[in-house]
Amino acid sequence: MGGDAIATEVLERAGAALDERPNVAALVRALGLSVHYGASLPGDAALVRVGDEWRIYLRRKLPRERVAFAVAHELVEWALRGYIGEDIETRANLGAAAILVPRRALARLRGCTLHELAEAFKVSETLIALREAEV
Repeated sequence: MGGDAIATEVLERAGAALDERPNVAALVRALGLSVHYGASLPGDAALVRVGDEWRIYLRRKLPRERVAFAVAHELVEWALRGYIGEDIETRANLGAAAILVPRRALARLRGCTLHELAEAFKVSETLIALREAEV
C-alpha cells in the first residue's frame, strides 16, 4: 500500500477531508489514540499499546516543526499494525507525508514556490520537494 492509499485510509477512518491538510491532533482524537510528551526515546516518537489504549509518545523537547510529522508517522504505523515487512518505516514516512500534504490540496497550489508550499502546509521545504516529486 502506497503513501497516498494509507493516508486516505487514515483520513477516512478519522472522518477528515481528503483535500486539505488535517489537524493532526484532531486525527489522533478521532481515531481514539492519545499523545503523551516527556518520554525519553531514541527517536522522535513511538507507538505503544497500554492495555486497550494506543498511545503515541513524543520525545522530550521534540522541535515543534517535527511534531506533526512524528505524530502522522505513528498514526500510519497504527493503521498498518499487523503488517509484516522490512519497509514499515518507509511506508510510514510516505503515509505521513501524504497525510500532511494531501495530493488534492497540493494540486490546487501548483505554481507556488517550495517556500510558499512549506508555509501553507506547515512542513519543511524538503518534505514539500519530496512530496511534489512523488505526486
